Amino acid sequence: MITQREAIRSSAIVTTRASILAALAGLGAVISIVINARNSQIAAETAEISAKSLAETSRSFRAAEVDRVRDITQRERQAEATLKLQSQMATDSALDAAHRRTTDLYAKSAEMIGSEKVTVRLAGLYSLERLAENSQDQRRTSLDVLCAYLRMSAPTGDFPAEEMLVRLAAQRIVVRHRRRVSPKDFWEHDQIDLTGAQLVGVSFAGIDLKFADLAGVDLRGSSLADAQLQSARLSDANLTGANMARADLSYANLERAKLDSASLEYADLSRSRLNGASLIGANLRSARMIHAQLNVGANLSEAILGGAIMTYARMSNANLEGAILGGAMLSSAKLGNARLTNADLTSAKLRGTVLNGADLTGATLDRADLSNADLRNANFNSVDLSRSVGLTLDSLSARQRSQASRLPPQ
Repeated sequence: MITQREAIRSSAIVTTRASILAALAGLGAVISIVINARNSQIAAETAEISAKSLAETSRSFRAAEVDRVRDITQRERQAEATLKLQSQMATDSALDAAHRRTTDLYAKSAEMIGSEKVTVRLAGLYSLERLAENSQDQRRTSLDVLCAYLRMSAPTGDFPAEEMLVRLAAQRIVVRHRRRVSPKDFWEHDQIDLTGAQLVGVSFAGIDLKFADLAGVDLRGSSLADAQLQSARLSDANLTGANMARADLSYANLERAKLDSASLEYADLSRSRLNGASLIGANLRSARMIHAQLNVGANLSEAILGGAIMTYARMSNANLEGAILGGAMLSSAKLGNARLTNADLTSAKLRGTVLNGADLTGATLDRADLSNADLRNANFNSVDLSRSVGLTLDSLSARQRSQASRLPPQ
């Protein structure tokens, strides 16, 4: 039989073994945990290394791609710059060729215009016109050439018949391209010079000659109806018998111009200068002459000025003998020392008009409004004042009352 001591010892051995086994099991678990932790660390380090490697690879790829794109862009820019340079060189070459061709054509046209043969001169004019039609840069120069040709005077007397054909052609070209009918056909020029030119036989109706220099020009009998002549210089011009109906001559210089028998119906002569101009028998019906200057010997004898608007016009010393001024507006105009003998001023508006020293002998003043007019020293010989408006006996001097054929009512 097993003794009690052996049983105790056997139990202790079993217990010891169990403890050892438990310890070994715990140690194994610890080792397993350590191993797993190490493996996790290694995996994490490996992943980090892989990520860094991948990032480095990606950076290298992006840098390479950037370099590639930069290289492509640089090559494209170089190609574009080369193409642009080639295109510019081609354009410059074409422009140079066109310029040389234009210069050659211009020189040839000018040479033809100077030819002694009429047919060649005519061909030169039309060649110059075609050149200007196709090249806007040549239009001003072409107009200058045409005007210079027209400014040339005849060596002696009048131009021969053949030369007149050439001059008429030149005039027609100028007129054709100075009418604002079509913008593409109009040749711009800020100051056309036709000083002293003899321009006859061609209609200038509707032509635009604003600011043009037409001093001394010969336009006898010409048509300038509806012409634009604002601020034009027409001093000493011969416009005898010219048709200038509805023409705009505002601010124009017409000093000493000859406008005898000219038609200026509804023309605008506002602020124009007509000092010393001759308008004998001219038709100025309903013309606008506001602030116009007709001092120093302007002659409007027998002129028709019915319905003309002449407010503030300066007409001191002007000759208006026999002029028809029925219904004309002359309010505030200056007619000091003007000659108005036998003039018809029926229904004329003369409110505030200066008539100091004016000669109104035989003038008709029926229904003429003379309110506040300056009548000092005015001559009313043989004038019927009985039907004038705004006039009283008190406004007349004793001499004037004795001169008048009939006096206003008291």
